[in-house]
Amino acid sequence: MSEEWIAIVMFLSIAACAIVFMYLRHVSQIRRMDTVLKLAERDGEVTEQMLQLLGDNNSPINDMRKGLILSAVSLPVILGFAVQGNWTATIFVGGVLLCAGLAYLVVMKYGNNNAGGRQELD
Repeated sequence: MSEEWIAIVMFLSIAACAIVFMYLRHVSQIRRMDTVLKLAERDGEVTEQMLQLLGDNNSPINDMRKGLILSAVSLPVILGFAVQGNWTATIFVGGVLLCAGLAYLVVMKYGNNNAGGRQELD
């Protein structure tokens, strides 16, 4: 097998993962909207609490989880590229992952909730 197929298969795999993610997110949103429509037809009123229960859960715990996962993934990436001596990839790929993880942790700690106050973990 030639080396050109490795890159082709890699890009096709990344594209397939992205397409599956977007499709599943779309199906989830359609189901959520169907639920809202059924609630509106049954009760005639959709409250803010119902929409929050059906909506995305953007709690500080989710931000902390995302931040820790991205930070944990960035460390082996940084170490792997540094061992290979590829400093550009170390800074770019590992640095982007690390900064994204740290940004989620900062949002978890100092982010604003809907009332405009500071979000704290209980």
